Order: sequence, then C-alpha cells, then structure tokens
Amino acid sequence: VVARGLPNLFGAQRFGPDNTTLRQAEAFVSRSRPARSKRDEFLVSAVQSSLFNAWLADRVDDDTWRTPVAGDVLLKTENGAPFVCTQPDVDRDRAQRGEVVVGGPLVGAAMRSSESEATTKESRSWSRLGVHMDELLTHPAFDVGARRSACLVPQDVAVAAADADRRGVTLRFSLPKGAYASVVLRAVFGGGLVDAAFLDHIA
Repeated sequence: VVARGLPNLFGAQRFGPDNTTLRQAEAFVSRSRPARSKRDEFLVSAVQSSLFNAWLADRVDDDTWRTPVAGDVLLKTENGAPFVCTQPDVDRDRAQRGEVVVGGPLVGAAMRSSESEATTKESRSWSRLGVHMDELLTHPAFDVGARRSACLVPQDVAVAAADADRRGVTLRFSLPKGAYASVVLRAVFGGGLVDAAFLDHIA
C-alpha cells in the first residue's frame, strides 16, 4: 500500500446505507434544477463520486490507474496543478517517481477536459453506465467539477501492538483531504473489512 499506493476510491459511506444517498442524488439530478442548498450540492457530489469510482474501476481493470495515457489530465504531486499528458513515455517515468498522478473526473462544467486516448476511455465508462455526458455537463447543478487523484498513498504509516499483552494492534496513517480511511483499511485487511465501494479483485 505504501510502496505502490492504492486506488483513491470514495468509500461506501459516501453513498449512504444501501446507497440511499445515491438514489436521492439520482432523483435530484433527474429534476434538472440548479443546486440551491448545501444538501443539493452534496447530492451532486454523490453522483460525481459514483461516476469517479466507475471510471477508476475501469482504469484498474486495464491497469492504467497509475500509468498515464495520452490525453490524461495529470496532477503535479507537489501542488495539484493540472496539465494534459502529451508525452506518455515521459510522464509515465514521472508517475513512477511520484511526481505526478492521473487525475480522474469529478464530472462538471468546470472540470479540466481530457483528450485523445484518455477521453476515449472516459467515454467507454460513461457508455457502459448508460450516462449521457453531454446532458450531464449542461445540467444546471453541474457547473462545478474537478480532477481527483486516481492514486492514494498513505503517509506516516505506523503499526504497533495495542498493549503489552499484544492483544490488539494500532494502525496509524495520515491521508490528504477527501481520501477515505475505510478504503485504506480494506486494502490492508482485505475482504474481512466490508466496504462495498472497494474492488474485491484488488484487495
């Protein structure tokens, strides 16, 4: 987890028990109205999160979640500044060194657009879900948008016995804003920790 990072998924709690928040979000989006409250904004973010997880699952499947392809929006690790990948070979080396990460879509009008091969991959994800992206991008509530790191690398990781009798263990780590501790725990402990948002085949 520390050496390679893990997919920076939104945890299941983002979508509510049995995806109730996501169902409410889908109902809100179907009404095609602007976000007029913090609650409305939260519902929009739930849809963005669900689409991001679906896109990231596809990039995990083809093993490109840490490897830039032509047209990817990349984020500089030091400051989050976005730029479009035009030299995949060069940027793959930079990604291996931890200088840049692939930036996944938090869909909205303000989102930095991908290009070429990366756009094709995104379009395939939306097509698989039956999402009409042109309609979503013109939705009055989706005037927001951003790019989120596809790769999460926990920092300050420490493991220690919880007491002198070693009857437990304490795991400590720090994460950037917006990352989910439950996703890290699932990566560490595997299927014994239930988080429906995580991908079983990479646990």
